[in-house]
Amino acid sequence: MSEIELAGMRRPRVAALVSTLDAAALTGLLTALGAAAMVAPLAAADGGYFSTAWGWAAVPFAWAAGLALVLRRRILLHPLEIGFLGAIGLLTAWVGLSLLWSRDYPQTVLELERTLVYLSGLVAAALVLRSRAIPWLVAGLGTAVASVCLYSLATRLFPSVTGPEAVAVNRLQSPIGYWNALGIFAAIGALLLAGVAARGKWLPGRALAGAATVICVTTLYFTFSRGAWLALFAGIVVALAVDPRRAQLSASLLVVAPFSAGAVAIASRSTALVELNRPLSQTAADGHRVALAVVLFAAGAAGAVLAQHYLEVRWQPERAVRVAYGTAVVLVLAVAAGVAIAHYGGPASAARRAWHSFRGAPSPVGAGQSLNSRLFSFSNNGRIDLWTAAWNDAAAHPLLGSGAGSFEQYWYAHRTETQTVRDAHSLYMETFAELGIVGLVVLVGLLALPLVALVRVRRYRLAPVLGAGYAAFLVHAVVDWDWEVPAVVLLALLSGLGLLVLARDRRSPKVGPVPAAALCLLVLVPVTGFSLYALIGNRRLADAAGSLGRGNWRQAAAQARDAAGWMPWSAAPWHALAAADAAVGRRKQAVSDMHHAVELSPGDWTLWYDLGNVSTGAARRHAYARARALNPQEKGIPQA
Repeated sequence: MSEIELAGMRRPRVAALVSTLDAAALTGLLTALGAAAMVAPLAAADGGYFSTAWGWAAVPFAWAAGLALVLRRRILLHPLEIGFLGAIGLLTAWVGLSLLWSRDYPQTVLELERTLVYLSGLVAAALVLRSRAIPWLVAGLGTAVASVCLYSLATRLFPSVTGPEAVAVNRLQSPIGYWNALGIFAAIGALLLAGVAARGKWLPGRALAGAATVICVTTLYFTFSRGAWLALFAGIVVALAVDPRRAQLSASLLVVAPFSAGAVAIASRSTALVELNRPLSQTAADGHRVALAVVLFAAGAAGAVLAQHYLEVRWQPERAVRVAYGTAVVLVLAVAAGVAIAHYGGPASAARRAWHSFRGAPSPVGAGQSLNSRLFSFSNNGRIDLWTAAWNDAAAHPLLGSGAGSFEQYWYAHRTETQTVRDAHSLYMETFAELGIVGLVVLVGLLALPLVALVRVRRYRLAPVLGAGYAAFLVHAVVDWDWEVPAVVLLALLSGLGLLVLARDRRSPKVGPVPAAALCLLVLVPVTGFSLYALIGNRRLADAAGSLGRGNWRQAAAQARDAAGWMPWSAAPWHALAAADAAVGRRKQAVSDMHHAVELSPGDWTLWYDLGNVSTGAARRHAYARARALNPQEKGIPQA
């Protein structure tokens, strides 16, 4: 056979191979873009905290899931994945079912709307994701976080361009809107990106990930979030504990860590960026200096990652060298821990001091004082009072809870000090209070399944860092209200889902076309319909609020009436309508509007207070008395 004939026979095989590679690359790219699109827009929209963002997220997620069900003949799902999706579905159903006994019916509906974002997003991702595309998932999530952190950092380092953030009191929070949420968001991203820098297959991508890690860590620093730092370290511990190649991973982390630490060190010494009430010109000057340092350290991290790669290629250390390295790392950590404990007078003394510090009041940071001191404080910052209130609420309704979203009303009625909050600052305590033992068991089961998968797939090169990011979220959720920030929750749950997808094998059950169609009809269609319906109502209500802010009373009244038609369960449209009617002198109509609002949410003290504001005589006194009964610690409610 001639050489030409042989070449002719090889060409179809080569073409098929190229076609396969192109298809795999396209699938991976779409996976990365999809992952970034699920997280970044929500992060830009105040983290997805407000109800106007939920429909815009849930409806596309549900449509994507429906398309996957239609276009794919059979879908492979591991039993752990099925349990995971079943658990989030059961949690959503339990949130909705709590409407039957909730003390705050309108807020429970809002909680259901938010939970539907998580349900639809996870279903869509599970139906679309394939195990070979997990590196692209990590890359997409890391890119989304790095992009958000880059913008966020720019608002601090270039305040003359973006404008200073007065609300955050010098703690970085934009665009997510809450410094602790931005902190854990950046921490999870730093863990994922550090994993790409350590284990990525595309060398330029590894270098970029190393540089982006510096940006994320610097962003984390400027949030001054103690919980996020602790979560970051907890994630690192988890990654090193489960990774069979922990020596290589720890070496990779040590390659990037000095550059991140250098950027943080420069930032921490920039007086105008870490102290309150500094002139804008001084803040801008310090910001430009830190920006240059961050760029240089990011470039250094990228170069260090490249150097590490070439060293790994050319030198494979002997087992004795790896053992010696691991022993040295353990000894250094042990010595550091021993020095720290000895500094505080021994383990018992250190534990007592930490506990007293945790129980104590936070040290106030005033003008001229550095926020750096906050990072080394263990104060619970009022959380113990919130957790105690949540525990007492749960004790009164241990099995079913008091209804999703109802903690705020319980807090105002039973608080012993004037702290203004909406959530219990702990996902687990708040779930116990609002959804009872049943809801807590479902939540814990949901969150535990990715950890079970992590043990099974820990040998996969990116599994440890996926587990690290997910574990960081679980730790941080102990002390904050992360569940109310969809950008953070989806980032974490997608990381956990990645572990579940990696656990798939040929023995995993396949979902055929008939069960897929049933799932589409039973879950996705109702989710899409309700989310779209709620989206319109939330949008109308937001328009009414905007018109009220501009003083356009007639338009505000029309928009509020429209919102009331779309949201018959909510008191908020009637509250807005009352404000518009009162502003134009229609006091009797405003009283009627407020009565409608109070009927829908009788436990909301603010509605009774505003009813008193538009009422007269005995009706006013009664409304104020109800407001004081629902919020005894509020000093601004008149006695008559």
